[in-house]
Amino acid sequence: MNEAAEAELKKKKDLHGLRLIFGEDTNESDAEKMEGVLKNLEPHENLEELRIKGYPGLHFPDWIARLSNLVDLTIDSCKNLRVLPDLSKLKSLETLWIYKLEEHEEMVTIGECSSYPNLKSVSIFSSPHSSLPKGFNRLTSIQRLELFKCETLDFELEELKHLTMLQKLWIGDCPILKERCGEGKDWRSTLSHVPKIYIDDKEITASRN
Repeated sequence: MNEAAEAELKKKKDLHGLRLIFGEDTNESDAEKMEGVLKNLEPHENLEELRIKGYPGLHFPDWIARLSNLVDLTIDSCKNLRVLPDLSKLKSLETLWIYKLEEHEEMVTIGECSSYPNLKSVSIFSSPHSSLPKGFNRLTSIQRLELFKCETLDFELEELKHLTMLQKLWIGDCPILKERCGEGKDWRSTLSHVPKIYIDDKEITASRN
């Protein structure tokens, strides 16, 4: 923990990318310790890219929400995480990757669309939730949406209708969604503005019925 504080990342104004990778085999005491470690690894607000992988803690530190220049955020395999951080203050965020978060009780809650004026790409991999994040349809700047291995995820195509800038929708290994909006389904009447839709790597064309 002291070594993390001694790194003094907050003073490194020229640090634009940071990858924090934690070990996979941790017990409860390790998880508490790592929460302190991550808290002390607060970077300078100039940071543009952040990837956190394998973090065993239950919560993220508050400093993540203060990274006003962050463009790319990846949260990967943080399996003990209960609540995702408040991202509504990350005005510069363009790309959000959420991978393998098995235990979190609350999905990201989206604020007003003005909170994410630059968010262009969202990827959700192996989510335990059956619905999209609250307020997801307010993210009108999204151009690319990827959903992988979300076995219980289920929503109506109408929930994406307000993503008027969406250019590519990619759904893989999501059995319920595959059944709902797979080949032969008339998605074009609802998502006519989306040029590319893929289900399990296969491009879906308009229904000929």
